[in-house]
Amino acid sequence: MDSVIMHVDEARWLHKQDTPPGQPRPLGQRFIGDLETGPWIYVNNLEPGRVVPPHTHTQSETFYVVEGDITVGDRVCGPGTVVYMKAGTEYGFTVGQNGVSFVNIRTGLAQMAVDGATVDPWKGIGPA
Repeated sequence: MDSVIMHVDEARWLHKQDTPPGQPRPLGQRFIGDLETGPWIYVNNLEPGRVVPPHTHTQSETFYVVEGDITVGDRVCGPGTVVYMKAGTEYGFTVGQNGVSFVNIRTGLAQMAVDGATVDPWKGIGPA
């Protein structure tokens, strides 16, 4: 893709969760780009209190918190916070009491490892 101009509501769902009543935004992950050639831009909406265990990715990534917050280590990352993780860096996070919406940009299609086991989050999802 040479360029992408898209409203987040137009982005396709990769992983969509049931959204409980009262939740301010639909839950799950939307994708902007092409899974094979990029760009690899994800919009994540996660529920309050979710704990994402320590894991690594095969691609470097940057996220920008839009709404809500996550805690990474001892740092609370609220709206406007930019987080960069180099490929192979182990991290996890906890979502704050109001949930979180963040944009995640990776340098390629990333695989994930949890406790040393490879997890393929894209299994069964075809090209955009």
